[in-house]
Formats: sequence, structure tokens, C-alpha cells
Amino acid sequence: MLRFRWQFVLILCVIGQLLVPLAAAEPPNRRIVGYFAEWRNGSNGLPTYMVEDIPWEHITHINYAFAQVNETTNRIDFIDRVAAVETEFPGNSDAYPYAGHFNQLSSHKQRYPHVKTLIAVGGWAASRGFYTMCETAAGREAFADSAVQFLRDYDFDGLDIDYEYPTSTAQAGNPNDQDVAEPRRGRLYADYLELVKLLRERLDQAGREDGREYLLTMAAPASSWILGGMMMGEYAEYMDFVNMMTYDFHGAWNGFVGHNSALLPDDRDPETRPLGVPVLNVDWAYRYFRGIIPPSKITMGVPYYTRGWRNVNKGSLPGGLYGSAAQSNGGAVGIDNIWHDKDENGVEIPAGANPLWHVMNLAENRQNLSYAADWGFDPDLGGTYERFFDDVSKVPYVWNENKRVFLSLEDEESLRHRIDYVVEKGLGGIMMWEFAGDYERKPNGEYGMGATLTTLAANLLRGVPPADPRMSTFPLPAETADYEITFGGNYDHPNYTFALNLTNHGTETIAGGWKLAFSLPKTTTLTSVWGATFTRVGEHDDFQRYEVTGSGWQNIEPGASITLQGMMKLTFSGGPRLFVLNGKASSFEVEPGNRAPTADAGPDASYRVPAEVRLDGGGSSDPEGERLTYQWTQVSGPSVALRNADQAVAGFDTPAITAETRLVFELTVADSEHRVSDQVTITLLPPVANRAPNADAGRDQRGTAPAEITLMGAGSDPDNDPITFSWIQEDGPRVTLTGADTATPRFSVDALSDTTTYIFSLTVSDGELSDRDSVVVILDPRGVNQAPEARVTGPDTVKSGDRVRFDAGGSSDPDGDPISFSWDVPREIDAPVTDDAVLGFSAPVVASETTFELTLRVSDGQLSDSQVVMLRVQPSDDCPDDYDPNDYPAWDAAATYQGGDMVSYMEKVYRAKWWSQGNEPGASDVWEAMSRSAEWNNQKAYNGGDEVDHNGRRWRAKWWTRGEEPGRASVWEDVGPAGGC
Repeated sequence: MLRFRWQFVLILCVIGQLLVPLAAAEPPNRRIVGYFAEWRNGSNGLPTYMVEDIPWEHITHINYAFAQVNETTNRIDFIDRVAAVETEFPGNSDAYPYAGHFNQLSSHKQRYPHVKTLIAVGGWAASRGFYTMCETAAGREAFADSAVQFLRDYDFDGLDIDYEYPTSTAQAGNPNDQDVAEPRRGRLYADYLELVKLLRERLDQAGREDGREYLLTMAAPASSWILGGMMMGEYAEYMDFVNMMTYDFHGAWNGFVGHNSALLPDDRDPETRPLGVPVLNVDWAYRYFRGIIPPSKITMGVPYYTRGWRNVNKGSLPGGLYGSAAQSNGGAVGIDNIWHDKDENGVEIPAGANPLWHVMNLAENRQNLSYAADWGFDPDLGGTYERFFDDVSKVPYVWNENKRVFLSLEDEESLRHRIDYVVEKGLGGIMMWEFAGDYERKPNGEYGMGATLTTLAANLLRGVPPADPRMSTFPLPAETADYEITFGGNYDHPNYTFALNLTNHGTETIAGGWKLAFSLPKTTTLTSVWGATFTRVGEHDDFQRYEVTGSGWQNIEPGASITLQGMMKLTFSGGPRLFVLNGKASSFEVEPGNRAPTADAGPDASYRVPAEVRLDGGGSSDPEGERLTYQWTQVSGPSVALRNADQAVAGFDTPAITAETRLVFELTVADSEHRVSDQVTITLLPPVANRAPNADAGRDQRGTAPAEITLMGAGSDPDNDPITFSWIQEDGPRVTLTGADTATPRFSVDALSDTTTYIFSLTVSDGELSDRDSVVVILDPRGVNQAPEARVTGPDTVKSGDRVRFDAGGSSDPDGDPISFSWDVPREIDAPVTDDAVLGFSAPVVASETTFELTLRVSDGQLSDSQVVMLRVQPSDDCPDDYDPNDYPAWDAAATYQGGDMVSYMEKVYRAKWWSQGNEPGASDVWEAMSRSAEWNNQKAYNGGDEVDHNGRRWRAKWWTRGEEPGRASVWEDVGPAGGC
């Protein structure tokens, strides 16, 4: 993403309007993806760009920038939680359990249901957590699980990964992250690929569970230098689509003055001239990704910001294009750098970074700009600006001769060229960083924040053909042969050294002089094949075609292989494909063309009438990740009215039936070329006879008057019918029940002279049947001592070694008298003697499930109450780590031991099962081994007395042995079950 420091802010501005349904324009036929910056919310005094400012009717996807990876927990985390979910913006909806930007996004999606929202994670300033999270399976699992929950909690449609950068290219990425990135550099890509695979799996699983599609996308680098360290781009296959960051091709990090985002290659670019191939342009980046994914999954990045330099040394081209500037700190400043970062000392970093709307004003030489004070710059233009258009790269730029300032630019002219390219190549669409840089003409004549370019893009993309989902149109021969190609190598910018392995799986020898043809992406050039000859034989789609001829002596026998080595110039994705050997295609090659999707109407199901039936086609998928359309139709059974019949998840209300009835539905899914179907059978069961509800008037109560008493009633219905409550007083002096038609009514009683009994009954009804229960309330006059009530909370089942906590803090005395606590604990439990309300201890070690009885007694000094609790202890799944023989007393043959006592003997720990004296641990059933023995190793030598575990049993060596298996050789003595826990 754009390298700006984020200004995290508390929203103070007033925004919004009532969210009412609007008739949106027809969505564009290709993707229009925009990044929304969390920090542009006004607290820093700068103009705001809020959710309501997004041109929702002209876009398809919003990427919220940014969340981050928590470096401690490896979980997805907020960067500015206050702005995201806590600030109460004007117009926030009460329909969501969160406020902030997220509330606004969810509300607007109700008005514009064609727009998908994704949470973008990382970015230039917040990728640090990725480096450490990705390196362990546990870290990746933590992130994936938390990311799925984040999408569910905050109504996002997907995850956009902005990890800058998982490449083996040294020093790539934010310099502030080098301390964590460089030590891991060699493994970054492999770890990232594992993360992407896991995220794809978890998002697909969540989609099936939730009946919706969760997207996985990424902001992908477009630099050949960075991409060279990302192997062959395998990650892209797991993405729904890839957003190419086709900007920052030139910038003030060096002295080469050029376009921020050239569309087409230009041989005049001095920075890439030594490579022999112009790589700093959109066209090169597109061709790179074409090696691994079809055009429909590629999104072109468009910068809504500029790059620029000052004191430029002009070259031969007009307006300073491809001139030179200082190698560092040569960026434009002041009025030419209003979206600048600051260094650690708060000093402006020269970069020529501006929103497009500002440079549009500079290009018109507008004086005394009204927003100069807001952005903190001197409005003096310092000379005259002139707009130029480079007809080679198809982008404009601005030049100030007096200051020798060069600024990149994007406007309607360049955007039309970009959209023409998108349509011609079949790309999936465009992505822009970021919304706030777009422009529109304001009433005062100045340009300001707007949506001119986004609106133009949407209008140009409405009605165009769908994106191209095909990997290739190259016609492979119908005849195949049994040979297999594998490919790999190493990239050292700008050269790739490869090894291509050809294996003959057929039954006949492949004679020397064979000819092997294949296709390579146009981003690379084959420069040598050692031991063979090659020639370029043509091109197709976005690939070039090569043919390699083997030497005459180079026969390949059945089952044999040969390896061809050589070099290519510049990086590529996907590797060679579309092999033809001696005129025959490979039976082993799987070409990822447009394969048919899979329709999954879900499992057959049964419902008891009446019910709402859910038809779930969320398991349907497309192997290329192409967007699917859905259509549910009813095949048989009583006709029903389907809801959402054109969605993955549909439903209907069951009709009235008197006998078991089957209905069959068919789901048809389609991509751009294929239609497939699947059916599901729904069995409807007739309703059962109404069953009576259950009434529970609660526990009997005793207290002291005067008092206010709440009757703790409850009710339920086995058929889930709605129920009503009705209380009446059956006995005792009349009282007034408040809330007699609720589960928990109340009444008050003044002072009493004698103990008084009240009886109340609760009737619960479902409208047809009812149930009744009674409760007794006894109130004593003040001064009559009443017994306390014991109440314990805690677990009922634990594992050996678990920490157990029983809490009697809920015990009470109706008179408010102080109460004391005492605990009766079995001797097998090592618990402290305590008179506290809380009893804590570690669960005892057991060999099999054991139940222990504990008793709590509470007393007010005169009267008492008790409660018995049962604790079930199960053997631990793992041996505890603290069975260190040094922590336990050595076994003494003369000592007596009780059940539960633990000792050390022969460097192991044992526990007595019952009373013992003189019984040797390990030789008697009275002792249970607690330490785990090592597994038997057939390469290891053992001495007499050594113990091992093998096949679920513990064995003791009688004398020296090696290689003799326990259970088969007499040298081993069986001493019981495998040790430990």
C-alpha cells in the first residue's frame, strides 16, 4: 500500500444522513475495488473522508484499511478500535452491536447489497506481525481462526491480505521491520504459502457453515525485484482475486524520475534499461500474474495519489520525464507534498505525495488555495505548472519549470486507457488506493475530494463483456504420450537458473533429437538450455512459445529421466506449461483452463411441520474461483414459495400436511461457460400432538419480615410453543403480587409478630394445555434466628493435575448473620485446611476415572447447613511435566505408606494405591508408576533394570540387551501397563 504514516484519530466530526433504501445504479460488469482509510476521520484537523462519502453505487468491493496481526497473540487485531467500532457517528444504526466505521459499513451494505466489504490486514506500516505469526503452525491457526470470527462478528465479506512482503528478496519491505524480517528471510515465502492455504480452507469451511461466500484476496506486489523472491506465485491460485499494487514504480527512494504507475512499457526508462526489459509498468505486472491465474482473477491497481521530485535534472524529454534527482531526500516538499509522512523527529519526509484533487488544482495554477491552512502548506505556487501526457506509457504528469518539480498524475484521459486495457485483456477490474484521492470540481472552482474517476470507471465498465476466466486458448494436440515434466530453480535478480526434468513413463524409448515445446509467460525470456538447442517458435495469449531440441545421442528409455538446465532472464509465475513432445501432449499435465463448477445442494434433511426449511448450496464451488450464479427450482412435491431462489442459500415455510411428504429441489450453478446441477430431498413429517408445558414455581423460601420477596418461577414447552404465566395466592395473609403474569412476580410484607406461611401456585399455559406448580414462603418475625444456606459452585469433572476451585461465596444467612465455612475433603486430595469460602487444589492423579465426595458446612454459630459435591477425576491425557524424582522422597523399605503417597525409586516416581510397607516400587502391584518411560528403541543398548514402554506395556530388562523386542524375547519382564498418568 501507499507508504504514508497513519494518523490514528478519534472521530469528532458530524456526518451522516438517515439510511433509507435507494434504487442503486446497475453495478459495473467488472470489479471496482477501493481502499477506505480508517484514519481520515477529522480528529487531526484535516478534512474527513467517511463511509458516507464512498460512491457506493459505482463500486463492487471496499477494503477497510487496516487491521493488523497482534505480535503477542498472533490473532487479528484492531489498529484504531475507537474509530472502527466504538465512536458513535451520526446516523449509526441500532441494528448492530458495534458502532464506528464498521456500523456505517454494515448499514450502507443494506442499501447497496451488491457491494462486498473486506477487512485488509497489514499494509506498509502494519505488516510486522505477519513475520512471526506465519512461522509456526500454531501462529497460523490462531490467526486463521480469529480472522474467521472477525468476519462473522463485524459483517465483513472477506479478508484482504496486505503483507508487505513475504519474499526472499533481502531488504524488501518496511525498514522498521528488518529486525524481524531478515533473520527469517529464507523461509518467509514458504510460511506465507502455508498461511494462504489454511485461510482458503477455513474461509471455505466458514462459508459452508454460514451459507455465504467469504472472499480471500491480497494486495500483491508488482515489482520484479520483490516477486523474484516469491517462487512461482503459487499463493495466487488460492485467492478469489489478486489486487496488483501497480504503483510506486518510481519514487523519491532513488533518483530516477518517472511515472508512479505507467500503464505500458517504455524502453526510454533509464531505471530498467540495464535489464533490457521495461518492468516498471502495469502491463509487465499483468503478464507476470497471467502465468498462474486467468485474467478474471487479476485486478489492476490505480493510484489516487502522486509521487514527485524537486530540483530535477531534465533529460531530453519534455517536462523532466526520465530526468534525475538526488538519490535520497530528493522528493518534492511543501505545496507539492501535502500527503506527506513525518520522520521520528516530526520532520516532513520529501516524497511528492499528494491526493489527485490537489495536483489537479496545481495543474490549473490555482492561486490562494482555500484548503492551504487545513493542510498546513504555503499556498505560493512558486512558479507555473504544466500538464503533459506521455503517449507511450499512457499517463499524464505535471512539471514546474521554476522549481524543477515533477509530479505524477492520473486523470480521465489516463483512466480511459486503463479501462480499455482491462476490457481488452479480460481483467477482473480495477482497484484504487485510496478513495480520498479522487476528485470533483467544487462550487468555488477548485478541485476537492470527489468521485470523478470512480464514476467514470463504473460507467465505462457497465455493459462490457464478463472478465476472461480462461488460462489459455492454445490448442493442445488430441494425442498424448506418457511423459511428465517437473520444473524448479533459483532466482538471483535478474536471472533465473532452472532445472527441467523430463521423465518417460511410456513403454517405448524416446529417441534422441526429440523436440519439446512449451509456453512461458512473457515476463521472462529463455536465454540458454545447456546441452540442447532451443528456438522461440511464436506466441499466444500472454505467453511465448519455445521449442527445445535434444541431442541426437540423448535417448530417454522407459522409466528414465533427463534433466535440462539453463537460464531465463527476469522472473515469472507458474512456470512452463502446455507441453508438446514430438507432437504429443503430456498425459500428466493438468492445464488449469476453465473447468466446470461443482453443484452441492446439501444433504437430504427432515423437518417436523411447521418449520422454516433451509436449502444450503454453500458447498458449491468453482475450481478457478470464478463467481457463480445460483438458481433453485422445485422438482416435485406440494408447491412452496421459495425465498432467495437466486442465492446460494434459499428457504421456504412448510405447507400443512397430514402424512409424511417428500419434496425435491434442484440447484443449478453456473460460471461463464458451464452449468451443473444437484438435487436435495426434503422430508416433511406431520406435526405431533400438542404436549403440555412445564411449570416450575421455584425453590421454597424462608426469610425475615419485613421483606420484599421475589418468586423465582420458570416454564418451558416441549413443542417450543409460546407460553403464558399466571400466579395466584393459595394460602396465608393476602398480599399484592406485582407482575403476576410474569415468571418472577414480587410482593412485600411488613413486620410480623409470628412466623407466617404463604403458599403460591404458578400456572403455565400454551393456550391449549397447562401445568401447575406451588411454592411455600415462610417469613419469621425479626429476632428469630434462621439457619444459613450452603451453596457451592465448581466443576463436576476434571483431569488429573487440573487446578480445581470450589466457591461457597454464594452461601447466605437470611438474618444477615456472619457465617463460617468448613470443608470435609477425602485424604486422597491434597487440599489445604481452610475456613475460607473458596477451596482450591490440584486434582489428584488417578489411573482410572474416580469420584470423590466433598462436603461444605456453613454455620452462623447456632444453626448450620451443608452441601455435598461430587468431583469426577479422569486420568490426564498427558503426563505432567513435574514428575521429577528429585521432588519426591526416596522409597524406604522400612517406612509405611498410605494410598496416594508418592515416592522416587530408580529415578522414577511411583504412587501408592493403598497401605504398603516393604513392597518394592516397580515390583509390586501396590505401586503405580507415574513417570513415563521411554519407548523401546531397537538400536539402543539396555542394562538390567532399565525400563521401556512398548505396545502399551511397560517392560524391565533382566540383563544387558539390544535389538531384542519386548514381548518376544525372554530378556524383558512385563511390569504392567505403559507408564505414566
